[in-house]
Order: sequence, then structure tokens, then C-alpha cells
Amino acid sequence: MNIRSKIHNRQKGFSLIEVLVALSIGVIIMTAFIGLGSYSGSQSAVTNAAYDVALLIREAQARSVGTVGDAAGADFTSGYGVYITTASSKVLLFRDSNSNDAYDTNETVVSTISIRNGTLWKQICGIPSGGGSQICNTTFSIVFHRPNTDAVMKLSGTSLSLVNIQIQNTSGVYRTIEANVVGYISVIDDTLN
Repeated sequence: MNIRSKIHNRQKGFSLIEVLVALSIGVIIMTAFIGLGSYSGSQSAVTNAAYDVALLIREAQARSVGTVGDAAGADFTSGYGVYITTASSKVLLFRDSNSNDAYDTNETVVSTISIRNGTLWKQICGIPSGGGSQICNTTFSIVFHRPNTDAVMKLSGTSLSLVNIQIQNTSGVYRTIEANVVGYISVIDDTLN
């Protein structure tokens, strides 16, 4: 027998067992990555919604100290604020034309965002300005007046010194938007606590 016939008699390729083992390892790895991807996607939707709300509050703050007047360009005295109600997915940026530090239906709505992609309000809670224990309710307004960046915050009519607005998804992942009277606004990743 020569060398050529020995090479031709050898089997080429993988056995059936080797192929099945390789495929099962691949399926296990893919399943792990797909599971992580859906969890990561739900986390990013909540994080994006929280940052959208925080940026809208920051926009109200910037408009109050900026040079944006009303449609006629004459009213530079009105403050700007954000209104949230847990009964709606919409968040309103409004001009507080009557200076009552709260949203009324006759206020000018400057812009609106909606929390979406399976996100919803978890709760809105705050610490009253005079101190005391935390209160929670369903409607919240934060208003900024010229010429400073300090906030006037009201949770169903009660003045606050600090507010925590929580947004969650259907999986229970949530983020907290925190704001205080000196105008500090942040998004807290609650998974790190």
C-alpha cells in the first residue's frame, strides 16, 4: 500500500457526536446572550425615559433664566415648569403665566414628552419644605422663576424641599429622578444601591 491510498482511506470531517456537542454549546451561549440582551434593553428603556424627564426639567430651568419670552416676545417674567401626573404617560413643559407655581389647564404648554416602551410611573414622593416625613401623591409640578435657578416644587399642592420621581418597566426595573429646591437634578441608578 502506498501513501496515497492511506490518505484516501482516512475519513474526512467531524463525527455526528462532535457536531452535536458543538451545536449544543453554541445554543447555550446564544441563549445566555439573548437573555442578557432583553434585560439590558428593558433597563435602557427605563434609563432613557428617566433622562428624558430630567432633561425636560433642566430645559424648564434653562428657559426660566434664559431670554425666551412668550409668543409675542414681551413676557420675560413668567417662570417655566414641568407637570407630571401618574394618570398619564405625558410630561408637560409649561409657562407659568399666572405665577401660581403649578400647572393649570390655561397655561401655555411649550413641549410634551411621553414615557414609552413599557415604562410607567412607579411613584412620586417628596419631603415637605417645613420638614416631616415623606409624602407621596399622583400630581407634581416643579417651576423655576427668573432670575435664579431655584425650584418651587409642589406635590398635589404641598411645597417640597426634595422630590423623587420613580419610573419603572413591567419587569420591575426602575430609575429615580431626584430634584431639590436649589435646582439640583439627577438620575439615580437604583440597581447600584
